[in-house]
Amino acid sequence: MAVTIKDIARRLNLSVSTVSYALNEGPKPVSKEVHRRVKRMALELGYRPNRIAKSLVTRRTHTIGVIPVDVEIDILMTPCVHMSLNGIVNAAERLRQDVLLFTAHDRNLPSEVVADILDGRVDGVVFIAPRPDSPALRNICQSALPYSIIAADDQHGPCYTVDNESGVRLALEHLYEMGHRRIAHVTGNMAQADAALRLSAYQQFMTEKGLPVEACSVFKGDYWRGSGFQAGLAFADLDRRPTAVFCANDEMAFGLIEAFQAKGIRTPEDVSVVGFDDAPAGNYFSPPLTTVRQPLQAMASEALEAVVQQIETGEAAPGKIYKPELVTRGSSAIIPM
Repeated sequence: MAVTIKDIARRLNLSVSTVSYALNEGPKPVSKEVHRRVKRMALELGYRPNRIAKSLVTRRTHTIGVIPVDVEIDILMTPCVHMSLNGIVNAAERLRQDVLLFTAHDRNLPSEVVADILDGRVDGVVFIAPRPDSPALRNICQSALPYSIIAADDQHGPCYTVDNESGVRLALEHLYEMGHRRIAHVTGNMAQADAALRLSAYQQFMTEKGLPVEACSVFKGDYWRGSGFQAGLAFADLDRRPTAVFCANDEMAFGLIEAFQAKGIRTPEDVSVVGFDDAPAGNYFSPPLTTVRQPLQAMASEALEAVVQQIETGEAAPGKIYKPELVTRGSSAIIPM
């Protein structure tokens, strides 16, 4: 039978509440001598704390909730979510926190999910790329629950995101300097803030350079590989193909290149391709993918640290905008003369 607080109290002739205060570091103080005796007896008896009971005393679960952008098949395999989760878990391990991933249904849409988040299972929550119109995000913002946001806009609170405009400009300047003028764009899911920001930055760059943005120059993707493939088929059938394509993420860039290959179009000899994210697979793809690196794992780690900081101090972190970096590989080249 497992050793309980009552067993320790009986051995030391102390009250159960005093033993509880010593083991849980409060809420009421005990003397150093009592603290020492209780800890020693707990060790001798092989006592293991009941985490649920402890949370009732401390009002802390030491668990941080994580809400991904969507809950659908293979969502954890997408580079954005995969790298974000890795950064969250790394920080959680360092800060001795557990992570609870909310996956029962799409928790960005139904407002009733807020009751699940606020039911005491978690001390705070991290949103991964939430939609700007997310009822869950809006309601959590209005609650007292500590939270932070990864890869979105900063209109709803402490956000850890990349400078999307600068990242797009790095990609397009790279292509422009190599002589490309017919540059197409595959957007992300336009329900997400970063997709809209990247499209806007693309349009602004093209306008500044006096380059045409035709209807056929922009393909509406959804951040999934399949939409990149469909974009590649659409661009391949144009009378005047683009000489370069900027994709709003790497996953779509992979699909785009695969479609080009199926149509006998070479990358980068016929069409240069640039992605966004710097997913690990990009370095091993054929050809290796030129991309814009956003430090997703660092962003995610700091987002979790911000939640823990707010839990412990009551002060919300201001968020942070990270500098992107162009990673040049084999999928982009000077336009052939």
